[in-house]
Amino acid sequence: MYPCSPHEKAMQRALMQYRDPKNYRLVHEALVLAGREDLIGFGPKCLIKPPLPAQGPALTPASRKPPEAAPSPSSWPHIPPGPVIEYSIRTGI
Repeated sequence: MYPCSPHEKAMQRALMQYRDPKNYRLVHEALVLAGREDLIGFGPKCLIKPPLPAQGPALTPASRKPPEAAPSPSSWPHIPPGPVIEYSIRTGI
């Protein structure tokens, strides 16, 4: 089949130059229109990789949460409540 429109010609040219990153969209469109999604993937016989998933909105510095403050030493849970036992270095008691 011969390409009729300039867009079809561009897709055909892009398929011949599939390794050029600027042709990715045209190559992907041409393969999908031709029903050759088997050539899109990570396999050794694939022409192009699948498109990246759409990412959510990027976090701007204003939208980021400020880091939480470190807990104060008096609020540490690993200090058991109770009487303080003094230890003498000289006597060992």
